[in-house]
Amino acid sequence: MVQMILLLSMTCYAASASYTSLRGSRRSLFTAGSWSNVFAESFDSGIGSHFSLGNTDDSSVHTLNDVNVIKLKDNMGADSSLTSRLIDMSLYSQIELSFDYMAEGFEVGDDLVVEFQNEDTGPWYTALELVLDNTGFVNSVWYTQTIRWMLYAGPSTPVNNIKIRFRASGDDDTDIVYVDNVSISGKLIDDQPTSAPTVAPVTPAPTAAPTKSPTAAPQTPAPTAAPTKSP
Repeated sequence: MVQMILLLSMTCYAASASYTSLRGSRRSLFTAGSWSNVFAESFDSGIGSHFSLGNTDDSSVHTLNDVNVIKLKDNMGADSSLTSRLIDMSLYSQIELSFDYMAEGFEVGDDLVVEFQNEDTGPWYTALELVLDNTGFVNSVWYTQTIRWMLYAGPSTPVNNIKIRFRASGDDDTDIVYVDNVSISGKLIDDQPTSAPTVAPVTPAPTAAPTKSPTAAPQTPAPTAAPTKSP
């Protein structure tokens, strides 16, 4: 099956202020009335119910400036990852993923990879690769990233369930990326009918009972006198 990845939009915000002051102030790109929040996870109480971590040496819940975040390091594949549970997206035609991230110790070329898997089977596809370049992405700065894409695995194959994965891609244990405030939203399928339309029965208009055309009463022929012979 050929995977279709239709990227609709991608937006990034950066801030140099302390991270604690940024929490809860992220701008929203949701379109009122069209988008619905599926879940949001701040990791304040730990890993939460929406995600799982790889090997604890390479991925963990970490306290940074009194705030819980996810810490990913090195480049150990699934061990250096934060992976969502299977997310039900059957009511949506598009997905929006938003999250905060910050790198520490990254060298140019190290990156954070965001991937997704359809229906809990098959390969992981890259939705976004954030490569440190010391210009648009530098160490020690918190960024907020928002990305949208269509939920289709083929021209006529909608995706009902999806997994999201964040994976560190450095070259040693000092390459660290932090992830926080992950939220998933979906664009509702607008043209999905709630029920098949029904037509109200039409009561036919009453019609008058048919009447017979009046017929003339049969006439009795007038009596004629009996013929008489001439004398």
